[in-house]
This record gives sequence, C-alpha cells and structure tokens, in this order.
Amino acid sequence: MALTVSTTPRKVNLLTLRKITLRNNLTCILVFGDSSVNPGNNNRLLVMFKGNFEPYGKNFFNGRPTGRFCNGRLPTDFIAEAIGFTKIILGFLDPHLNKENLFHGISFAYAASGYDDLTTNLTICNLSSLWNISHGGFPIVISV
Repeated sequence: MALTVSTTPRKVNLLTLRKITLRNNLTCILVFGDSSVNPGNNNRLLVMFKGNFEPYGKNFFNGRPTGRFCNGRLPTDFIAEAIGFTKIILGFLDPHLNKENLFHGISFAYAASGYDDLTTNLTICNLSSLWNISHGGFPIVISV
C-alpha cells in the first residue's frame, strides 16, 4: 500500500497521521524525485548540479550545506518526522547511511533528473560506461 501525501495547503493532525501509518503498517519512506527532494545524492556523482555550498543549508542542523537544494530540511524530512520515523531521510549515496537507516527510509532522488531525455543528456558529464560504488555491504551499480 502506498500513502499519498497531498500538496493541498491545509492543517494536518499529526496524531491522526501517526494512527493511519500504524493501522496501514507503513514501515519506511522511499523517495524518488529531483532537486525538490534530493538529500545530497548529487554530492557523490560527477554531475554539474550540486547544492553542497552556501547559502544552501544555512537553516539546516549546524548550518551546513548538505546537498539539499534548500536552506534547511526537505518536505520528505518533515513527513518522516511527522509520522514518527526520523528527522531526516538520508540519500542512498550518503556515507553515513547504515542498515538501521533503511528501516525508516531512504532517498533515491537526485537533482536534474527528469522524464525528458534532454535532461539526462545535459546532466551527464563524461561518465565511464560502468561504475561500481560499494556502500557498506550494499553494492550499487550505476550504468550510463
């Protein structure tokens, strides 16, 4: 079952939201998207679009840039906190990711992704045909 989050502005009752997640056995959040929900995956890829410099992150914990294309937390971070999981959702390329984080959620989003082939053609910068990135026992293969 998928829990769809509405973007319509209105008040959300957090207790009701937590009851819904428990009743429907929501166990983690999987995030797919572009820069609007990218938690910093671009920092570890050879792409032109990065958010790991100031002023990004000035309102994030410790006021440091993380690769998020905003000055603080992402909407997905607030959703995860609202349902009682965690304060932030880590990216699948985050060096601090561990097995315990997977229980709460993970983000596969990265900036400049899109459905248009032109977007992909503009964002890839001389990547080799195959990279192997090992991540604490979780092998990730990126094929271009």
